Amino acid sequence: MADNQLPEVDLKMWAIASQAVAELAGPIILGVVVGYWTGYMATAVVIGTCVGFLGTFIHLILIANRMNRPVNHYKPPESRL
Repeated sequence: MADNQLPEVDLKMWAIASQAVAELAGPIILGVVVGYWTGYMATAVVIGTCVGFLGTFIHLILIANRMNRPVNHYKPPESRL
């Protein structure tokens, strides 16, 4: 492998991290927009932060569970037909 290439696992982790940041930042930005539009800036930002944190936390738990799932290496027997 060339020195300037990252292993496949590192690329997957960077993709997961960037997705988590986007999931957290999206509701916060939406909270700022809704807060500006309605006049309840502080409340909307706090609600957006809580929703973003909760959604990101749940998604990261699902990803961790999927990565730790045992792999089934069972191969069915070949057919004799």
